[in-house]
This record gives sequence, structure tokens and C-alpha cells, in this order.
Amino acid sequence: MQAWFLATELARRGYDVHYICQSVVPTKVGQTERLQCVNIHWLRPSGRFLWLDVGKYFRVLINIMPDIVIQRLSYCVTGTIGRFCRRYKKPFIWICTDDMSPNPWLSCSKLRAMCRNASISWAKHLVFLANAIICDLMRQRGLRCVTQAFVLNDFQGKELLRRCGIKPKRMISGHPIPNYTLPPRKKIDQAIVLWAGNLGYNKSPKTFIELAHDCLHTNLRFVMIGGGLSDERVQELFKSIPSNLEWKGRLPFKETIQYFDMATFLVNTSISEGFPNTFIQAWLRGVPILSIGVDPNQVVTKNRLGYVATYLGDLEREMLRLINSPEEYIELSRNAKTYAEQHHTVEAMTDKFLGILQSADILRHQGNL
Repeated sequence: MQAWFLATELARRGYDVHYICQSVVPTKVGQTERLQCVNIHWLRPSGRFLWLDVGKYFRVLINIMPDIVIQRLSYCVTGTIGRFCRRYKKPFIWICTDDMSPNPWLSCSKLRAMCRNASISWAKHLVFLANAIICDLMRQRGLRCVTQAFVLNDFQGKELLRRCGIKPKRMISGHPIPNYTLPPRKKIDQAIVLWAGNLGYNKSPKTFIELAHDCLHTNLRFVMIGGGLSDERVQELFKSIPSNLEWKGRLPFKETIQYFDMATFLVNTSISEGFPNTFIQAWLRGVPILSIGVDPNQVVTKNRLGYVATYLGDLEREMLRLINSPEEYIELSRNAKTYAEQHHTVEAMTDKFLGILQSADILRHQGNL
């Protein structure tokens, strides 16, 4: 999402922007589409062993021959981008998106977490381990070619310097300002508690389901939106949900935003985050954040944009307290909206990004990105 917002804003400012991504629509694979002045290059989806077909990125990069390459995620294709940029002497801009990304052995770490939460045979484990090691080695090779790295919070910056020897700059995230937001008192009346994100291990969706269970005795309504798991694993996750929880599945962006418009609170249950898009989407609509642990740079606590809890039970108590303290809720709601409009618009994000590239003498003219 942030990559797309940055791409479209750069295109609006006159840059020739090319966006390389995978498509699940077979008829789009191999095609180039122009959308919002951005040239989108559609590639076939990768299989389980990602490193086997990362050459498809290299071929597209050669055809485009960009002046600068920007990547806003991290897996083995980072190695392919690094190889291209080193060979053709192009600046490589890498944006760290998650607190776990500075880990040089990220894929292996994720595999260990998966094995703790699933039954996998030794044979499969060895195959997956070999795959993870190859991905991590390719990723490490690519990171050594980075010209300028960006991070979303101070923790990522310290870890990236400590573990990879890369000194980054700070990158803010940005979202479009909504045309209309529901008044805080109407939000209180709705009493909707929202969770939105992918259903992966790091997001801890089970924790939100537990919270809904614990709040059955209240008037709070829980709404959950997400995807990213197989049908079998989704059925397992939602085989027993409380009556106060409405599971919406994976929704298009526009439909998801409508729930942010209506929400009273946004709950974050992630184990780690960089700077969640959902935080900004909520704040721009005056929705306070309730988070278990995650508070990048203590932005929620310092600016009174919600509440950061240590234990799950704390969230229930805080939600009920704020519902019954409308004046305090209204203050948090206004704080959130004002803070986001001042610091997290797409325009502010792009201004800061381009300013850093220009000061580092990376961006001297308008070209291909």
C-alpha cells in the first residue's frame, strides 16, 4: 500500500514511475498496464521456493533500465535487485518495513516460528530449511548493495546498523486524507472494535478472537477483516468464534476503509510492526489505537493517540472506560486526527523521501524509478 502511494505521488510530480509486481490474474502476466500514470509490469506469482524464479525481476529491470530502484519489502528478490544495481551502477533504495527485517536470517527465523505452531515432518523441515537459507543468503547479498536505506522507527534503525552495518534514514508513512469523518460521539454510539490485517503468525489474530470472547458480557461489537491464509487454516482459526464477532474475510480496499470510518477503536495484536498502515488509516478518521505492546517510537503514548497495554485484559478495561468517559474519548479522537493530518499525509511522506535523496545527491533529475 505504501509503495503504491509513493509511486502514484512520484508519478503525479512528473517522474516516470515503473511498478513491478506479481498478479494472480493469468491474463495479466507479462503485460504492462498504465494506472494513475504509473506503468505496472505484471509478473507471474512465485511458488513456494521463491529463489527459483527471481530472474523474472532481473529481466524486467533490464528492459526498463531505471535510474533508481526502490524496494519496500525484503526477501530473496532483494539479491536480484542488488545484482542489477551493482552491475549497471544504479542507486538501490531499500525501505525496511518490519521490526524483524534487520535480521539477516529472517526466513530461517520465520520458519522456526512456523514449526512451533504447526506439525511438520523432518523431511519437509529440512527442505524448507534449505529454502530459507538460500533466501536469506540472497537477501544478505542484496542488502550489501543498498545505496540508501530507510526505516520506519528507531528500533529498526539501531538493529539495521548493529546487524547489517547499514546506517539508515527515517521514512514516514502516509495516507490520503478522507473527505469525511464520523463525529467522535457517533463513534462512541457505534461501539465497534476493529481488527484489520493479514492473518499471519506475526499479527496474532487469535488474540483478537480471545478479546472478543472476553467481552461477550459487554455491548462492544467486534469486526475482523483479513486474509493471507489457506481456506483450511482460516476454517481452523474461525471454527469457534463468539457471537459478538463478525468475520468479514478479505475485502477490497474501499470496503475495508468503510469499516475504519465506522470504528470506535482499532485494536492491534501484532508481535512486531514497523509503522502499521492501519494506525494511520484509523488516526486520519479520529479512531484511537488500542495496542498490545506495539508502539513505534512511543508515538501512541507520547501523543495520546490511544492506549498501549501489556496484557489482554487491559484492553477490555480501557475500552469500557473510554466508552463511559466520552470527553476523554473525544480528546483522543481529536488528537489522532490532528496528528495524522500534520505528519502522515502522502504529500508529507513524499516530500521527506525526496528531500533525503536530494541531500544525499542520489536524485539529481527526474528520471525512471
